[in-house]
Amino acid sequence: MNESSRSRLEYPCVSLALTPAERVGPYEIVGPLGKGGMGEVYRARDTRLGREVALKLLADSAAQDTEHLARFERETHAVAALNHPNILAIHDTGSHRGVPYAITELLEGETLAERLRAGAIAPKRSTEIVCQIADGLAAAHVRGVIHRDIKPENIFLTNDGRTKILDFGIARIERPTTKVGLLTGTRTRGSSAYLLVGTAGYMSPEQVRGKPIDARTDIFSLGAVFFEVLTGRQAFSHESAVETFGAVLRDDPTGYPEAEKIPPDLRRFVFRCLEKDPADRYQSARDLLLDLRAYQAEALRESADRVQFRSEPPWRQRKKRVLLRAAGGVLLFALGLLAGRQWWPGGGRKASSLSRPSARFLLDLSPPPGISFWQRHAFAVSPDGSRLVYVADEKGRTRLYLRGIESHEAVPLPGTEDGDGPFFSPDGQWIGFFTTARLKKISVAGGAPVDVGAVPPVTRGASWGTDDTIVYTPANTTALWQVSAAGGSPRRLTSVNTGSGEQTHRWPEILPGGKAVVFTVGIGGSFDDARIVVQKIDGTERKVVIEKGTNARYVSTGHLVFARGGSLLAAPFDSDRLEVTGPAVPILQGVRTEATGAAQFAFSSAGVLFYMPGPAPAIVERSLLWVDRNGKSSPVMAARADYTAIRLSPDGRRLAFTVGVTDQNVWIHDFERGTSSRLTLAGSEEFEPVWAPDGSTVTYTSERNEREPEIFRLPADGSGREEKVAESKLPQVAQSWSPDGAVLALTEIHPQTQWDIWTLPREGDRRPRPFACTPFSEVTPDFAPNGRWIAYASNESGRFEIYAQPYPGPGRKVQISTDGGMEPVWSRDGRELFYNGGGKMMAVQTRFEPDFAAGTPKALFETSAFADPDPEFRQYDVSPDGKRFVMIGKLPGQSTPPRLAVILEWFSELARRAPAAR
Repeated sequence: MNESSRSRLEYPCVSLALTPAERVGPYEIVGPLGKGGMGEVYRARDTRLGREVALKLLADSAAQDTEHLARFERETHAVAALNHPNILAIHDTGSHRGVPYAITELLEGETLAERLRAGAIAPKRSTEIVCQIADGLAAAHVRGVIHRDIKPENIFLTNDGRTKILDFGIARIERPTTKVGLLTGTRTRGSSAYLLVGTAGYMSPEQVRGKPIDARTDIFSLGAVFFEVLTGRQAFSHESAVETFGAVLRDDPTGYPEAEKIPPDLRRFVFRCLEKDPADRYQSARDLLLDLRAYQAEALRESADRVQFRSEPPWRQRKKRVLLRAAGGVLLFALGLLAGRQWWPGGGRKASSLSRPSARFLLDLSPPPGISFWQRHAFAVSPDGSRLVYVADEKGRTRLYLRGIESHEAVPLPGTEDGDGPFFSPDGQWIGFFTTARLKKISVAGGAPVDVGAVPPVTRGASWGTDDTIVYTPANTTALWQVSAAGGSPRRLTSVNTGSGEQTHRWPEILPGGKAVVFTVGIGGSFDDARIVVQKIDGTERKVVIEKGTNARYVSTGHLVFARGGSLLAAPFDSDRLEVTGPAVPILQGVRTEATGAAQFAFSSAGVLFYMPGPAPAIVERSLLWVDRNGKSSPVMAARADYTAIRLSPDGRRLAFTVGVTDQNVWIHDFERGTSSRLTLAGSEEFEPVWAPDGSTVTYTSERNEREPEIFRLPADGSGREEKVAESKLPQVAQSWSPDGAVLALTEIHPQTQWDIWTLPREGDRRPRPFACTPFSEVTPDFAPNGRWIAYASNESGRFEIYAQPYPGPGRKVQISTDGGMEPVWSRDGRELFYNGGGKMMAVQTRFEPDFAAGTPKALFETSAFADPDPEFRQYDVSPDGKRFVMIGKLPGQSTPPRLAVILEWFSELARRAPAAR
């Protein structure tokens, strides 16, 4: 293998670089040959046998990744079982400094892809190349190995004329049937047959659709290679992978202009391999090989006849020409009759091969091992449909992952930790996202994220306009704001009209031209009952365009597409007059819609629809748990529900909790009696209960009467009248009472300063006073038992950390956590401060005399209860003796990987099913 050659075991750059003369077992390194996607390849000398070999070393990082390691092992095992001259031979495997390696034969030459850069290959040589590939595949199929990635990059042409199949990294290994070439659909090892694996343009239709496959999928791929070597052009090639997938499913390559370059006597071989229906293809690579060898033998005989023909006298040559012309005419007539049977109505060709298959397939979104898919604001698609970004969770911390549609793996984007709600720029070169109460953007080409501005930590959608303006919802109960993508001061765009029942503006979409925005207006209850509103950016006009729907998106066909009841509907829309011009028509069922009103769908400018199948999410079931300091848990009660916030009474005998995301109420559970009773009225919105220091009352936040959240309190036994504690024009949430019950610490959402902490005296002027009000977010305050300090979380450092600050001041604040934190809670004696450490219960020793001091944070145990922290809700509390915790336990999610359904040419289907008004 020379310096320009490529190793087909594509493994990221290894840090374990090998130097000339270094020994790896019995192999002496001669020099590097090149780097691949998952490692490096070296020329080496086998000191035992005196021959040169290729040493393929897996990268350190890949060796630690179970999927990469599995691929490496899958390839070595698959190839080791195959002993064939047209398959790259593996001689040995081993481990060097803990990193796996494989020893293969050393090849001198170039890949078929490199050769094709010079153009098409002569038919005779092309046929020989394909024959050797078919020979190798036939041997693999007999052994139960399906390659699944036959393409020019994985075919090597040696200098002595041999053809080698490379890279069995995504091969599927099965038990073979008795019929040569076909495999059963059971006893699979390696990658799942139902994932979208392979390379766009060479994958078979059944691969694209995610259907079960057998050896005939390799025959389709070989047909695509055969087409390319004869014409110099890929059989199925478009600008984006999604369009290429569509071509594989629909296009008939016999109609391509390049198909004329294929010699007529070879077309039947090429196009039989490329049949959409596997039943119409060659049923085995052996059958294809035998036909091609027979063709080569016939061509050789004809060549010999031509030589003899040229040596005959002229009169005999003229006689043979007349006879050949007559025979040719008869042959053409017979072929015409055969074509009639095959292609004319009522002919013999299968109808399934004539019909245009539905251009739909599934994309698997399985993150790397140990990572779970984040369902809330799941994904975004680039305008051209070539890239997909989604959010995944690792031990309670989210991150953005980017993948090409045709890629098998997603790449984590550095610097997007704690990210959520991704969206693309109009040119597809940037991804906007929210993280730790900041709005940021990151280039798809790489590099560090760029800060755009501050936002609260709970957001509800964003849209990036062509004028580089970003419209977003900064919190779950606020109006829309806008800011330049280059940064700067945000400006309010809409106003929530509480008088007409509006509670939230979210899921904005900037309309073409950037003059108006369409968005969802929540009015309480389900978002199926929300309104879809359009407003001009300059604020001069605003109107309701659709009643009952959410998450509207404008389509260039002249429609608004929105969600309702787990379905997508489309209404014709005049973007100039900002009016719906006809009734909405259901166009797709089974689209997942979240409780936040977010519908999981997106589309590219070319008309490709992506959506997450599934019904509207059911009520999330969680359990209430007692957990000791070692992490051992036991249930508080048997009932499971959508618990959102919990607080223990000061004596630890009762638990106040809220249930549900909408129509929440406060309940009280009595541990001694084992009973639970509702404290607040059904049908209203009460949440985040806070006990009075003496346990006599419960304070809570209420959203009612079409107003911003207000704070009330009731006697804990349910008797007496409700008392209003605080009201504001901005959303407020009760958090903690001082030990003497004289002051309430609360949080307030301000559009410019985000979450702030205020203190409200119970007596006197009862005017709230700022405690921690900065351009950053300060949340979840908790009074210390002595009443002179307040612990809280702030993201001033770029992520949430725990701080303690003197109350009422003055005095400096002290940072408590060192690696992120949320939800601080003091022990009853003040000797410890606990907090959510991103999947770990953290504890810090504290003292107040003679001065305040905090020790080093220590992890008590890991817990899934911290998988979804919220600045409004306390999701755990500490028993009075500090020996155990009551927590909202998260139940395990689905075991099946999330998938996106993809529909090609969806705009055409939309225009047909819901014609736009003219």
